[in-house]
Amino acid sequence: MAELLGDPAWSQLHPWPCTNTSWSGLQCELVSDDARVLRATRLHLGPDVATPPFRPEARLDPTSLRGLPHLRTLSIFCCFGATQAPVELPPVLFTSSSSLEQIVLKSNPGLIGPIPATLVLILEA
Repeated sequence: MAELLGDPAWSQLHPWPCTNTSWSGLQCELVSDDARVLRATRLHLGPDVATPPFRPEARLDPTSLRGLPHLRTLSIFCCFGATQAPVELPPVLFTSSSSLEQIVLKSNPGLIGPIPATLVLILEA
């Protein structure tokens, strides 16, 4: 998350983002066969949940995203502007091992990269 938000202090502020130090942009669900385990299944990135808001050095780091193997929905609103260097959607999001089903993109002119037709894409200007 620190790389995604461009905020190196994020991990200190939210060491357990699904429990004690939750973050409003992350939704976690209990594992069906083990009620003690939570998995991050939805991630919403945008100025409405990011404090501080996204910084120009924010990026979609493939290593960080691999750390969310159960992510089903990713929404990115107003994070990657046209004035910053382009940010590519990492191919790791779209591999056969990914759980991603839906991606929502809104007002991200600096975000580039192909999106497979197998995903539900909600693209808003």
